[in-house]
Amino acid sequence: MSGENTPIRIAVIGAGPKGTLVIERLTVNAPHLVGETPVEILAFDPHPPGGGRIWRTDQSPLLTTGMPAGTKTTFVDASVSGAHVNDGPSILEWAKLVTDGEIDLPEADDEVRADLAGLKAEKNPSRRAVGMYYAWAWQRVVDTAPPQVSVQYFPTTVTSVAGGPGEPQSVFVEGATEPIVVDAVVYAIGHTESEPDGDAAPLLAHAQQHGLHYLYPTLFIDQDFGAVAAGAEIAIRGMNLTFFDLMILFTEGRGGRFETSEGESLRYVPSGQEPHLLVGSRRGVPFHVKPNPKASPVTDFDGPRYISEAFLDELALSGDVVCFMRDLWPRILGDLQYSWYAELFALYPDRVTASWDEFSRRFDEVRADEKALVALVAECVPAESDRIDLDEHRGPLHGRSFETADDLQRFVIDYLNRDLANRAYATHGPHLAYARCQTTIFRLLLRYDVALNWDRDSRVLEYGGWWREFFNWTAGGPYGLRQRQLVALAEAGIVRFVGAGMAVGTDPAGRFTVTSDSTDAEYPATGLIEARIPRVSASDSRNGVLREMVETGVAVEVVGQRAGRRVNTGALYVDREFRLVGADQQPHYRRFASGPFADVLGGASARKGENSAALLFADQLARALLNSAVSADAGTHIDRPQASVVTSTEERVR
Repeated sequence: MSGENTPIRIAVIGAGPKGTLVIERLTVNAPHLVGETPVEILAFDPHPPGGGRIWRTDQSPLLTTGMPAGTKTTFVDASVSGAHVNDGPSILEWAKLVTDGEIDLPEADDEVRADLAGLKAEKNPSRRAVGMYYAWAWQRVVDTAPPQVSVQYFPTTVTSVAGGPGEPQSVFVEGATEPIVVDAVVYAIGHTESEPDGDAAPLLAHAQQHGLHYLYPTLFIDQDFGAVAAGAEIAIRGMNLTFFDLMILFTEGRGGRFETSEGESLRYVPSGQEPHLLVGSRRGVPFHVKPNPKASPVTDFDGPRYISEAFLDELALSGDVVCFMRDLWPRILGDLQYSWYAELFALYPDRVTASWDEFSRRFDEVRADEKALVALVAECVPAESDRIDLDEHRGPLHGRSFETADDLQRFVIDYLNRDLANRAYATHGPHLAYARCQTTIFRLLLRYDVALNWDRDSRVLEYGGWWREFFNWTAGGPYGLRQRQLVALAEAGIVRFVGAGMAVGTDPAGRFTVTSDSTDAEYPATGLIEARIPRVSASDSRNGVLREMVETGVAVEVVGQRAGRRVNTGALYVDREFRLVGADQQPHYRRFASGPFADVLGGASARKGENSAALLFADQLARALLNSAVSADAGTHIDRPQASVVTSTEERVR
């Protein structure tokens, strides 16, 4: 890309957490890969560097992260395979350094300092505090860069990028007439709004015609909900983590408070300023509550037994085409069942009819024979309630109907309390052993996403679709406090559960109507909020540089097809070196991508001490970019399965 004495100039579009990870890896790897050649890194983001738009420090202190403080990090430790170490503190370690006065944080107010002082490994910090961590981490990356590497931040928006694979890239920014010329571009753009899809357009038109509140999927950090009146009937479609943010803003954020009731239960004391929330989703309940962070299942666990790293290494090296359901799921299923029954046999020997040694031996023999395995479990685990239920991911309301809305309300409250008892309050048990095993497998597979020679359709529909949904049901829900608060709000009449298969219509009176598959009840509403993050869709994004890449053929969105079903993920195809693949099926040797719009399932957050996929892939991207900068054969690449050009009518993964 550049001559020996000419600086290598790299543009990074997006200076949030993903961009910071890539920049950190560029600064660390540069001396090892390009020697004394100067490297100039230019970062573009209209939002503050480090935290970016999502982790701004001016948001409500009531909003917290979904990850405990003990693991989240920006820095690469010795656990990351093949990476040069640049260890730094996790959020928990950083908070202690701030509290002890070893790190100066003048922007932190008393509320943030109290949050930091009270952090524990298992506690979820506020988003404001995390935003300050990311801002500090950014500055540390800039300040500790080696002498030949400079990092410059531009608080502006990139509007366009031009340049072919064999020539310098021209970066055009808002308000400038001349481009900034660089050798390579990294797209590290986070979540952006997309154009309304599905039934959003007619619902939006109805809301505008009748003066109703309607918010289709967006980034709620930028929204003002002050116009939602006290007592208003507001429908919320979706029960993921976005819903829990809205729940808190509409209740505790309006002056209500939660008080301790009996045991672990809470009681909500309303302020009178709350709206009434009509809540539903496809399943009608949230994902399972996150496991107790202090949980310690009684059975030892040294990693998966059947879907092991050794097996995945061998599979990756073989180059064999990998289909998720054929090659991986049977082994995953074996590990999930094994972990459940190992815990059950250890804790409750009076509820089984065989020793663990006998059961585990026979389990190994019949694991691949579904009929024989069912017979073994029926023989050794008499009570059906003690057996693993692999169909429960459909949700507890699947196939159920209720005579009255009150019957549904009581059922969901009871279910949420049972879920808390099994997973959030308990310190051991089959549910927790199962969740531990599944989370370990999920993170393990993330690290192998780039290394495996995937069948394209299997990767899109099975691994990226079905498996991630299956995992999210088990481990993607709220942490214990939020679910306890939801129960308290339901008991106080602030939240009404409308059921599974929630549907929204309109009526002649100019309102929204809410129905579900769970009851015959119909609820009128004067507002509707779609409680999910915007779908990933480069072609429909309101970010101009993402749309531009698809429109010009520089990049294509990834699709999968099976049995006549064609699914568009909305993510951009990248090869194994994280280079964008264009409509001509060739990689663009000067454009790289990381983040939700890149077709790499590497996880959203970096975890300390776990060989985190987010850190591993940031390191691999930085190495690939720097290697291509000095390679005489910059065209060398490893093929991934071919990308397909997308049409606008294809079904999208959600």
